[in-house]
Amino acid sequence: MIPKSSFITTLAARGFIHRCTDMPALDAHCCVGPVKAMSSFDLDADGFHAGHLLQLMALRWLQRSGHKPIVLIGWAGTTISDPPPHKPGVPLQTGPEHEIAAARRSLSRFITIGDGPTDALLLHRHNWDESSRLHSALEDREAHIPINRMVAEDRMRARLSAGTQ
Repeated sequence: MIPKSSFITTLAARGFIHRCTDMPALDAHCCVGPVKAMSSFDLDADGFHAGHLLQLMALRWLQRSGHKPIVLIGWAGTTISDPPPHKPGVPLQTGPEHEIAAARRSLSRFITIGDGPTDALLLHRHNWDESSRLHSALEDREAHIPINRMVAEDRMRARLSAGTQ
């Protein structure tokens, strides 16, 4: 299939896409109008690292293609089914304001954050509304995540072996 949307075309050309459940539908959706896409980052430092690069570049191309990135930082991406492990002596967070400022500094090298129609929205898990529609939608879908896949992950396997929750 040859994609019609500039976003899917760019991601495919750069090797970002390995598999897709319904590429024609995704491509068509990206052609209709601005798409909102969320990416979650669990920062354990005052910025991003090489492991975040794929997500950051996908957000950059999403925005350059006329779509709107939503960036969620903190532990919100994993608290749905997988709460973060606590490391003794290390605080779980340094504070939402500090983390938002640090993320903004790093992200501004890749994407535009602001109030414009394609400007990225930057959110922190501390401000996450447990009753929000997005959180409810994620909770509804967590039942469809195969447990075998979760247990196969090295991080999950290590936590199960160590007896941490």
